[in-house]
Amino acid sequence: MMKEEPFCSNLPTTPIQAASNTPTGIVRSTTGSDQALREMTLANGGEQMGRREVETHLEASLPASIVSSIKPILNSDYDVLAFTVEGPVAVDDIQAAIETIEEFSQPASAREIGELISMVYAMTAQRNQDQITMDLAITSYGRKLMEYPADVVRETMTKWPDRSTWFPSWHDLKGELDWRNNRGKMREALEKKLMDLNKFNSIRKF
Repeated sequence: MMKEEPFCSNLPTTPIQAASNTPTGIVRSTTGSDQALREMTLANGGEQMGRREVETHLEASLPASIVSSIKPILNSDYDVLAFTVEGPVAVDDIQAAIETIEEFSQPASAREIGELISMVYAMTAQRNQDQITMDLAITSYGRKLMEYPADVVRETMTKWPDRSTWFPSWHDLKGELDWRNNRGKMREALEKKLMDLNKFNSIRKF
C-alpha cells in the first residue's frame, strides 16, 4: 500500500490510498494522468481549475464519437441524474473515454482534504460528540473524499458552510458530492455500454 501524507498534523496519520476507479481490463496510464493534471493547471494560469472548467476540458479530450452519443438524463430541475450512451460506438472509443475520465478525476491530496475538512469543522457547529469520535469521523471522511475528483471535493467543501450551520453527516455530504460528480455518472454509463457490448460480442462467437 502506498503511503500518503497525513490529513493534517493534529489528525490520525493512518496511511491511505486512493481507490482506483479504473474498470477491470483497462490499464490506467499514469503518464496520461499526470499530463492531464498539468494541462488543467497550466490552462488556468497555474491555478487549480474549478469543476465546470475541468468538465469543459474533459469534453474536449473525449473521442468525438463519445461526445455525440452520450446524453444526460435530467430531472425536472435539470439536474443530471445519469447518462445514457445512444447508438453504436466503437469499443476502443469507449475504453479511451473511460481512461480519459479517470485521468480527469484524480483525488485531492490527503493534506488538502484534511485542510478542507478542518475548514468546514471550524466554520460549522458540531453536535455533542467527544473528540475521539470526531477525530475518527474526520479520518473516515477523508478516506471517502478520496474517491471523488479533487475539484468536486473542493467545490462541495468550500460551499458547505454557506448552506448549513452544522457539520455535515456523510449522508448529506455524499448527496452534494454525487450531485456534482457528473464524471462518475458518465463513467458508469460508459462502463455499462462496454459491458453490454462485450456480452453481445461473446454471444456472437457461439
